[in-house]
Amino acid sequence: VSEVSFILKAPSKGISSGIIVHKKPNKIATKNVGKTRRSVAEIAVIHDEHSADYFAWPNSKNTRFFNALMHQFYYESPRTGIPMDFYLMDDIADLRMKDYKLYIFLTAIEVPLKMRQAIHKKIAKNNATAVWFFAPGFIENGRF
Repeated sequence: VSEVSFILKAPSKGISSGIIVHKKPNKIATKNVGKTRRSVAEIAVIHDEHSADYFAWPNSKNTRFFNALMHQFYYESPRTGIPMDFYLMDDIADLRMKDYKLYIFLTAIEVPLKMRQAIHKKIAKNNATAVWFFAPGFIENGRF
């Protein structure tokens, strides 16, 4: 078998053990050491983990809706073949976050003023587009 080699380790306390090393992945990894791994994505998907607090758990209808909105997006979006980077809402205000052409906000039910300002600044910086799902900013200061 040319793609796999078997390396025996020295027996430890009378027990022999072995590690299977796959040569092809190792060659690929060695070849790519030092290359940039920066994302080529032009789309940022933003999830506000705090907005989940407003879904009335354990109401099954809300659970199904939340799963359809969030989890299905995360499961199905890779099938598009379009590179996307995933962030939490608080990352928008982080200066280290790169700029994107499109920002998709999946769950942004409550967006405080300071966060809205950070979002506006980020989007205006390069004239990006924002897509908002499900009641963005519907709750303010914990109230409808």
